[in-house]
Amino acid sequence: MRIAINTVCMPELTWSEALAACKTAGFENIELLAIPGWAHVDIASTPTAEVAEKADAIGVKIAGIHGGGIDGASDDGLASTVAYLRRAMAYAAQLGAERLVFSGHGWPEDLTDARRSEILERIAAGVSQLADDAAGQNVKICLENHYRCQIETLQDYRDIYAALSSDNAWIGATVDTGHFTSSQVDPVAVVRGLGPRVLNVHVKDHIGTESMALGAGRTDNAGVAAALAEIGYQGDLTVEMEVHDRANALQYVRDAWPYMVDLVATAMA
Repeated sequence: MRIAINTVCMPELTWSEALAACKTAGFENIELLAIPGWAHVDIASTPTAEVAEKADAIGVKIAGIHGGGIDGASDDGLASTVAYLRRAMAYAAQLGAERLVFSGHGWPEDLTDARRSEILERIAAGVSQLADDAAGQNVKICLENHYRCQIETLQDYRDIYAALSSDNAWIGATVDTGHFTSSQVDPVAVVRGLGPRVLNVHVKDHIGTESMALGAGRTDNAGVAAALAEIGYQGDLTVEMEVHDRANALQYVRDAWPYMVDLVATAMA
């Protein structure tokens, strides 16, 4: 298992400042946000050559691009989000990044069992469109669970995979341990349930729905790491923190490195 970090931990910084802060804290494998209207990289205005040059100068690798979300609530929503994610995948490929990560948009208020099934089937159709590009660009598609969003539970994952036209090895999951905590879903059970579908893990620590510094919450990250070791997982454990006390955010990033080193060493012992 390799240790990585997502720049969501420091949205106040520019993307280049975030890369430097990650490196200072000990992290060399970076999952870079490219979420429209928020952070960090605007793929329409920031050339990949500029990102690659800066990453090389700092001494980090762009391991993944987080492209935001996919919207299965309507055909128009799906079309616009898939179009953006297709561009984000090409951006990731140009950087030599291994994965494109995205979650679902929020569940609509009129959610019923039938509506839920419709949304997940539409997401599967959109993912199938993206899968046409994945192998050719050598970028894995990693669907991420989010609290109160269209991919939230183990069953949501299972329904999406069941609706896919083929069992594509380029399509898998980013297991977000904190968001599963928020959704009151056991992330250890998810890892065991998804098995080889797990292509990436976001390591967060929550108390209820609140993101904490790693080690300060109640998320069973040790159990997740042990379950990953049991299934022979060799992907990234990617730090994510969205703490409320932003004044201490960079210190929490620095503290996360030894926490992660110990987490991996204990799981692999």
